[in-house]
Amino acid sequence: MDEDAWEYVGAPMLIDNNGSCVFIYTPPSLRLRSTSKARDPRHAAKLFKTAQADQSGRWKAFHFTSRDNPYISAEAIDELAIDMTRLAYQMEIEALDIEEAPGALWRQAQIDATRVWEAPALQRIVVAVDPSATSTGDEAGIVKVGRTLEDGYVLADDSLQGARRNGRPLP
Repeated sequence: MDEDAWEYVGAPMLIDNNGSCVFIYTPPSLRLRSTSKARDPRHAAKLFKTAQADQSGRWKAFHFTSRDNPYISAEAIDELAIDMTRLAYQMEIEALDIEEAPGALWRQAQIDATRVWEAPALQRIVVAVDPSATSTGDEAGIVKVGRTLEDGYVLADDSLQGARRNGRPLP
C-alpha cells in the first residue's frame, strides 16, 4: 500500500465512523533496515514521532520496554541481556528506535538529502561482490552501482548472510 494511502483512505473512514485505530510498531534492526523493500523504511518511525509530538489530541503514542511486559520475567530479560551488545540491548529490551549506526561514515540525514528514486541515464553499471572471508559465514557484500560522467548511484544492496551448517554452505 502506498505510504500516503492512510491519509486518503484510512483516516476518512475512521472519522466518518467516529472510529479509532491501533498501530503497533517495532523498529527494525539497523542491519535489516537497509535491506527493506519499502520506499521509506523509516515511515513507521516517522509516524510514531509525529504522534508523540501531537498536541491536538488526535494521536496518542505509547512506548513500552520489555521490562514493562508483565509476561516476561526480569530474570529472563537479564539472562537474554548477557549475550547482547549495548546497541542490541537498547533496541530490543529498551525498545529504542536507534536512528544512527554507531561509528557510521554517513548520517541518515545526509543519505536522505541525496537520495533519488530514479537514476538518470548511466554510463556504466557494475556489480561488486565482497565474499564472506570466514568459515562461519559472515555477510557477503553484493552491491549494484552505476555512474554518470559526474556522479555515482547505488542501485541496490543485495548483501546477504549465507546459511551454513558445520562451517559449510547449505546446498
